Amino acid sequence: MVPNRDATSEDLDHIGVKVSKIDMDSDWEKYVDNLMIVYGMNYRDEIQINRASMPDFDEKVKKFYEEHLHRDSELRFIKSGTGFFDVRSAEDEWIRIPVESGDFLSLPAGIYHRFTTDRNANLSARQMSIHDVVQALRRIVFNSALVFYNNERV
Repeated sequence: MVPNRDATSEDLDHIGVKVSKIDMDSDWEKYVDNLMIVYGMNYRDEIQINRASMPDFDEKVKKFYEEHLHRDSELRFIKSGTGFFDVRSAEDEWIRIPVESGDFLSLPAGIYHRFTTDRNANLSARQMSIHDVVQALRRIVFNSALVFYNNERV
């Protein structure tokens, strides 16, 4: 599961991933809020990835590193710390995007990706999406349970 190589700007352009840098000395929060509007996002949450704030740190980091995709595009803004986003290239290789404080990522809908920390194991990020991903997953699980209940497959 090690990435095949580091991502180049050409790789990212080809698959629609956008990476930019936001000046952390400026009014970055207002700027990121405006980007949410530009990208049509209406949900955001903050995540702290470190041992002090996550009692189940090892389990969570393993989960973040599992390959997955989302139906809708998503944005990530790295508030502090460092880590890695891996995405699938057009050639179906894992390519790595190192991230640090001030990095802004736009991930298109349907792109396989995963995340891991680096040796510092400390990152704070804002996740932005069209809807609350966790609540959407809960609805899917709940609706599936209802289908099985109604079809007497409990």
